[in-house]
Amino acid sequence: MMKRWLVTTIALILGCTAAFVGINYWLDPYCIFRCRPDRLIPVATNERTTKYLLGFNYIPRNFDGVLIGTSISGNWDTSKIRGYRVYNASLSGGNAAEGALILNNVLNHGKLRLAMFIVHPAMGDGHEPKSGSMNPQEYWGSLGSIPLIQNYVAGILASTGRQPNECDGYGVYDFKPMMAAHAAAVPQQEKVLSLFGGQINMAAAAPDYVDETAIEQYRKLIDKSRMSGAAIIGVIPPRRSSPGQVKTRDIYTERLVASFQPQDIVIDLDSPKLDSVRQNPESFWDRLHLTNAAADEVIEAINQSLSDLSRRY
Repeated sequence: MMKRWLVTTIALILGCTAAFVGINYWLDPYCIFRCRPDRLIPVATNERTTKYLLGFNYIPRNFDGVLIGTSISGNWDTSKIRGYRVYNASLSGGNAAEGALILNNVLNHGKLRLAMFIVHPAMGDGHEPKSGSMNPQEYWGSLGSIPLIQNYVAGILASTGRQPNECDGYGVYDFKPMMAAHAAAVPQQEKVLSLFGGQINMAAAAPDYVDETAIEQYRKLIDKSRMSGAAIIGVIPPRRSSPGQVKTRDIYTERLVASFQPQDIVIDLDSPKLDSVRQNPESFWDRLHLTNAAADEVIEAINQSLSDLSRRY
């Protein structure tokens, strides 16, 4: 009797596990095993795990360009970039080490025409990933794991309008919930900076801080992208400025700009060419991150520079 119960229990467990794995393989929420071209997948939750996994198949199959950045570029609508289909792989609080994990997956499984890199001190905040959820084990975890279940729950909530997705199918962030939270908060500098944690605090408080290992990581990532045949673009994002204020580059920006090659394009948007954004307080909803309207102006400035790139390649 006991033996029969044990065999039945084990069979049920194995059968349910196999069914669960089979369903996840068929649904393939991260587009890893049976990815259909032109299937746009939003990020429902767990941005780091999701964008890391999307780098295996979804991004290389559906996009020919990638933007590597932090929350500074999170809401830049890369679907509006002309001539390329660019995925916004920016991570909130992300650094060079995490950007490398996503981009390496893309470069190892596909070919890019364009690799864009945000040049900002925030990207040099540490040289280790800030989360343990961006590792090879997550690949098979996509067939059955806690983050997968969380993804299903968040997807259902998003589909019923009970909560928004974190990012759309191009990886672009929806900042509206955070903007609403910020608008309701007391507009003090320390509260503004705390919205995005220590990474932003460090970048704001010590813009001349340089992590040498992080600098080298980013330089190698740029070199690897170039060697793969991708056109390289560095983008210095606009920062809030006052009329007549003299802008100087921080050490991180100077160091990273020096690592680009003459054939690369460095777009300096923290310059008078974008004073319409830099000198308009309404462009920055928390004194640091751009509103959607200002981000669209940034994208248009990038498009203008890309027209020059098209004449080179």
